[in-house]
Amino acid sequence: FDILSFNPKEIGYTFVYLGTIIILVQGGVIRRISGKVAEKKIALFGAVSLFIGLLVLSFSKSFGLTILSLGVISLGSAFLNPGLSSLASLFSSPLEQGKNLGIMRGFGALARGISPITFALLYFSFGAFSTFAVSALLILIVIVLITGIKLEINLKNHIVELCKKMNFSQSTHYLATKRCKIEVETKRKESIKLSLSLSNVYTL
Repeated sequence: FDILSFNPKEIGYTFVYLGTIIILVQGGVIRRISGKVAEKKIALFGAVSLFIGLLVLSFSKSFGLTILSLGVISLGSAFLNPGLSSLASLFSSPLEQGKNLGIMRGFGALARGISPITFALLYFSFGAFSTFAVSALLILIVIVLITGIKLEINLKNHIVELCKKMNFSQSTHYLATKRCKIEVETKRKESIKLSLSLSNVYTL
């Protein structure tokens, strides 16, 4: 914004633009694909979008490229937040779901408190390029972590647990598998709705 010489009014319009993208994506797109697209893909798409947006923004010196990169960053944020919350919910047992989501949100709040100070110091010490480049590097780490998630292993373990509860052998667990898939799909939809609600509260 220093390079483009935005005044306070133009900065305000920019935030409205970013917020509008997030609201439209989370209120329209995410709700339509919840339960149909895997949480890992949703989170990964968001992380990759954030990485691309931050990388482009670090080199941007024109109005058009800046607005485009900010739009991609908002798009990524709108996908990443509910995607990560859904993954945390999906990998938690019913008794630990609330605790794990609370821990995740707590660390998110801590990051939102520390990041403005940290990156403001980075910006005034080294400039805009270093600030956005470091942000892109951190998102790259998130991409690697999301890529390493094995949903299939979690599903298999859940099937094994159901087999034990229902006294099925490993060779005859068709009913457990079917029940497990129903439970997982139900949990996926519930976790997406919960994460959307939390993300909408954060957006507001």
